[in-house]
Amino acid sequence: MSATKEAELVTAVLLYAMRCVAEGDQPALRSMRCGPQEIEVLRALSLADLYRVGALQAHCLDIRLSREVFWPMVRHLQGTRRGRQSSWPVERQP
Repeated sequence: MSATKEAELVTAVLLYAMRCVAEGDQPALRSMRCGPQEIEVLRALSLADLYRVGALQAHCLDIRLSREVFWPMVRHLQGTRRGRQSSWPVERQP
């Protein structure tokens, strides 16, 4: 059975949160609104638990787009793309 895109997102976010717990990244955990109880549960989750997330029909995320970050990021990506396109070597015809 393949996971839904929502389950894949939840798995990725939980894996990120588990890594934040392992690395002690408290600012990232706070920005995800993880309190002490959630941190303890994340600490106890296993890789097998993450695989089981794919079978769930609901998700636990509240996702919002930060326009203040999104648009500068898009402009940066577009500028990088333009820079790469202009630096491609021109293929010469024989």
